[in-house]
Amino acid sequence: MADARPPLGPITFALLPADDVAEAYRLESLGYPADEAASHEQLVFRQASAPHLFIGAYASVGDVPRRLVGFIVAPATAGARLTAASMKAHDPVGTTICIHSVCVAPDLRRRGIALAMLRHYVRYLRGLARGESPAQALAAAAATESASEPHRDSTASDKPVTAPRVATLAAKQHLVTLYEQAGFSVLGESALVHGADKWIELSLVL
Repeated sequence: MADARPPLGPITFALLPADDVAEAYRLESLGYPADEAASHEQLVFRQASAPHLFIGAYASVGDVPRRLVGFIVAPATAGARLTAASMKAHDPVGTTICIHSVCVAPDLRRRGIALAMLRHYVRYLRGLARGESPAQALAAAAATESASEPHRDSTASDKPVTAPRVATLAAKQHLVTLYEQAGFSVLGESALVHGADKWIELSLVL
């Protein structure tokens, strides 16, 4: 049977600009239950306060030459674990990256986008952990991705940011394997109360 899905071009990664927050919110609303999805205001805050931690995945889809196909967003915290408080703030000198959303357009799921985004994000964070600027870390991450076209994000800052040490997130049980494939390790059931379901906390040392 022929694949009826629209053709998907090579994925590139860039800092998500303010102009794309509305589209990111649309994907967030489609991707999460209403009691879990971030509000538009929360995404605006995260993009404004920590733009270097809001990464968009872009690709040509069918006749659309460049479309936001997914994103990852995270603030930083000074604490060691993901908490409810860490979901509402960003500490510019925090060294724990709390990943809040890993979101893929519903019509493009099961095409490897989520894992590609996670692996890119980990490479990018490891660049920041080495003391690279966001621009340098994005370029270095893209250079190692055979599935991505070479791309320099002109919006990324050349100024260093606080070097992260750990990335953490909370996932539902059926998605744990995805995050393990990206290098994360299970810490156990999360104390986080967010929506109706239980969450599993995972972390990755950078």
